[in-house]
Amino acid sequence: MKVYNYTSSEQEIIDTYDKENHNFWTDKVKELTSLRLNLRAHYLVEQKNRCCYCKMLKQEKHGSTWDVEHIVPKSPFPRFLFEQNNLSLCCKECNDAKSDKSVFIDSNYDYKNYPLDNKKYSIIHPHLDKYSDHMIIRMSPDGKIMHIPQSDKGKVVFYHCDLVRFTMQFFNVEDLDLNLLITYSSFIDTVPNLTHETAKAFFTASLPRVLPAEYIDC
Repeated sequence: MKVYNYTSSEQEIIDTYDKENHNFWTDKVKELTSLRLNLRAHYLVEQKNRCCYCKMLKQEKHGSTWDVEHIVPKSPFPRFLFEQNNLSLCCKECNDAKSDKSVFIDSNYDYKNYPLDNKKYSIIHPHLDKYSDHMIIRMSPDGKIMHIPQSDKGKVVFYHCDLVRFTMQFFNVEDLDLNLLITYSSFIDTVPNLTHETAKAFFTASLPRVLPAEYIDC
């Protein structure tokens, strides 16, 4: 994923930041409006309208859906507020859940320079890691998704970003399988000459599928 390159006017504003007071991000809302919009537009394209943590596809482009994400949280590491590799885009739900949680393996180390070694991070880093190496996503026929961690990084993202909320939605009704069987049985009744292989193909197509890596690696 390509980082966003600041314009000269944006860089002038950034150069006034003391790298200590992270509230600069909210205090300078008017001055940073253009930068926020440009960051959102850039990462919507780079991430294909998917949150960097849950990979939920959202077609909206406004700020009430998306947050510019500081991967290393602003509060404990204000010096990384405008570090290009520290910025991405995530949904409001993931951002609220992640909040200021630690993203480093050594949460007590005070990094002076932004680490570009992915081994330093406890989470799936949007710029430094391949998402599909750490997480599998299954999608049900009705579009619900469920995350299955494949590594320690995947587990941390799962808990940091409260991805269990998707699992709960995925299994929202206890009679999901019953509904599926009823629907399938009704379909079989309407096609009396259906062959075994065709019936099997239709049934398989109705089951949750694993999303391909190209869907989530962005």
